[in-house]
Amino acid sequence: MLKLWKIEPDGRPVFVLCLLFFLGMWVSKTVHPLWFEQNNALPLFGLSYSVMAIAGTTSFLLGPAATRLGLRHSMLLGCGLYTLGLLLRAFPFPAPAILSGLLAGIGASLALLCIRLWVFDWSGESERARILSYTTLSGHLVRGVGILAIGGAIGALGGQQVLVVVLCCAAALPFAGAVFVARHLPSTRPVSHRKEKTTLTSNQRTIAYVLVLNALFTGLLSSFILPYLPVLITRLGFQSGTAIMLVGLVSISVVLSQPVVNRLIETRGAFATYLISFAACAVTVVCLDMPHSIALLAFVLMAFGITSNARYLSEKNIEMSAIHRDHAAAVMGWLQSAFLLGDSLGGGLAGIAWVSKQPEAFLGWVALGLVLTGLLFSATISMLRLERSQ
Repeated sequence: MLKLWKIEPDGRPVFVLCLLFFLGMWVSKTVHPLWFEQNNALPLFGLSYSVMAIAGTTSFLLGPAATRLGLRHSMLLGCGLYTLGLLLRAFPFPAPAILSGLLAGIGASLALLCIRLWVFDWSGESERARILSYTTLSGHLVRGVGILAIGGAIGALGGQQVLVVVLCCAAALPFAGAVFVARHLPSTRPVSHRKEKTTLTSNQRTIAYVLVLNALFTGLLSSFILPYLPVLITRLGFQSGTAIMLVGLVSISVVLSQPVVNRLIETRGAFATYLISFAACAVTVVCLDMPHSIALLAFVLMAFGITSNARYLSEKNIEMSAIHRDHAAAVMGWLQSAFLLGDSLGGGLAGIAWVSKQPEAFLGWVALGLVLTGLLFSATISMLRLERSQ
């Protein structure tokens, strides 16, 4: 990432924004469930999470808004709404929970779309995948370092007041990042983003449907685990500060394993990497709720982070090679909407399931779902590739 910082000066504001945006996002995601849990309102977090994801499904409609407002104003609006929504989660009551999900969902979706459009503006086609990899890595880096630092602070100071302070400070970071880089953003949408005029072939349309369906199920399954990891760890007998630091290990493992995963994709191919990683990820999900020492739990969480990252990166590489570039913008908009729709459904169901305090049953179902989704996705893409090559 430091090497890219030196050779891509036009991309430095993007990296700064990603650092602040994702730091606020991931610290908030880690602290919020603990805050709602301490206030005996965990189902409200699930409700807010679901409303946020539902609001995020408007991604396919937010592109025209960014066109009219321009990237600068759209980024400021999106990050501002996201910050306001996160701040409202300091109030663990039904009305603020619903409103926070609505504002944060629309704001985060608009901001993320603007980041992608911004990267598309200044990066060439040959370097775009590499730059996106580095921006993703920056998000995991700040997630891990930030969560470890916050976990240490909460463990040392303790008390609900510390969680509120952390929640509010983290919420302010996305909007602060947008204000900081606003002068580098174009005020209008570049001409390069024209509406596609070509027609999808039957094969391309089928691939798009498969990708959207896979994104839906991926969002559904991931929302059962990632937002509730701190809750799971505390229920295993660890303190809140320790739980947050252990969750930070997931991102640290992603950062440390990134070169290995990239090398594996380059040498073995994205498809082979995907086949191995989704199966291994399912195994780590089953192991999450087993009785652990802190060392063993740390190992399982790091294995979960590595396999999840390998699955994500290989899946995105498959998507990029499968999508026709003339329709990339439209299909990616639908992919984000489908993922967030699944995220909303899973988040609501998970909020209810976690109240039962017996997560081992549905963790098994999540692992089974990961395996079935991975097999269906792999088999369908394989058949479509074979058909296209004939």
